[in-house]
Amino acid sequence: MYLGAALTISSILPITFLYMEPGINGAAKWKTETLLNGEGFSLPETSIFMPSARKHRGTQTYRRWAEKTDMKELIPFWRYVNNFRRVIGGIAAAFSGYATLSQLPV
Repeated sequence: MYLGAALTISSILPITFLYMEPGINGAAKWKTETLLNGEGFSLPETSIFMPSARKHRGTQTYRRWAEKTDMKELIPFWRYVNNFRRVIGGIAAAFSGYATLSQLPV
């Protein structure tokens, strides 16, 4: 069960780096940059191997989407996608909790 918990919680990483970072995270960072561009704010680009909260890696598709929408739409979509990571964390906690509690003497 502990192995199941470890594998489950580890699945958050590919979701984050392969789906969220080039997708909704990149779109939100791109939108932030375009909104604050007049103030001299810019975020450098990054790659999959160097993720950062201060750099963006949004795909062109998500950047175009971010340009057409506003933050009031981006944030709820980010929350929706992020809820999957929360559920995965809960499942991993359930696996770990069950593994621990099942070893207690009755």
